[in-house]
Amino acid sequence: MQYEATISGGLVFLEKDNVRKFSLYFIVIATLAFFFPCHTLSKPRNTAEIEYNSLHATERSTFRLSEVEQRNAISQAYEQGFRQKLSDTHLRSASDDDLIWFIKAASLASVYSRQPLPLQDLRLILSESERRGITTDDQRTTFYRVLIGYRQFDEARDYLDKHPSLDVEQPPAIGVSTESENGKEQAYVVDQEQHRLLPHLFHLSEGTHLIVISHPLCAFSRSAMETVETDPELSQAFDGVATWLTPVDTRLHFNKVQTWNRDHPKTQVVIARHRQDWPMIDSWATPNFYLLRNGEVLDHFSGWPRDGSNRERLIQMLNRGSLLPRPQ
Repeated sequence: MQYEATISGGLVFLEKDNVRKFSLYFIVIATLAFFFPCHTLSKPRNTAEIEYNSLHATERSTFRLSEVEQRNAISQAYEQGFRQKLSDTHLRSASDDDLIWFIKAASLASVYSRQPLPLQDLRLILSESERRGITTDDQRTTFYRVLIGYRQFDEARDYLDKHPSLDVEQPPAIGVSTESENGKEQAYVVDQEQHRLLPHLFHLSEGTHLIVISHPLCAFSRSAMETVETDPELSQAFDGVATWLTPVDTRLHFNKVQTWNRDHPKTQVVIARHRQDWPMIDSWATPNFYLLRNGEVLDHFSGWPRDGSNRERLIQMLNRGSLLPRPQ
């Protein structure tokens, strides 16, 4: 399967068969290239660079696997190649060049896995890098965005206070929603009046739900949204049961999402908190349509051609969920 890389609104996508896949590969590589670009053009000079190249090769070779398979492969490669090298003692004795490759590896693993250990490693490596006075703003920017991806908003805010020169989106405040329930929330509602996110709890284990993985910056998503907005039959079927859910990403694009929701009340999107909160979602490419009943996936399809030819497939899904009136 071949994808075409495109850039929209600062995000990198891969397009294929009317689906946009948020390209972590291109996002990570484009960002990490700032760290030490000449390294990638020369023969590896130390073990850390060799191990990073192996991790990078795993990323590239698994790109066409399922998202879960790729994440697992990268996590395993990172564990085998780097974890034992990242204790305080090892970091103190590492060379400056080693730290650069360690930062790259931990950043890449963090973006894919969203597990605690790579983020913990990244904190330790950057602490040692800062102690030596060799950290660049590009590395700090990557760390800040990793924090946003992990939804560590308070830490991101404190970090930005310490490094105000970073050219990044300000972290939002986190409010309290009436649907909040002690950390069980799966998504954030974008406040329409303030730079604030409201945690929201979806009761997915009960009843019928439509989950659409989508993003206002994705042209295929916008095409699907516009079809639903302007089609009375679809709009009525989606009302009250559909959730337009943005993928977990290291950038929130808060203002763009806020503007979209203000201008499109029938297709307002919410921002996913963690992938682990949505175990039934096996692909975060946009758009992906999931029909759930009592928490189980009843039907699923992906893509939305710009000519709207997937409308019939959506009608089939809605009929399967008994979300359309039966013909008289």
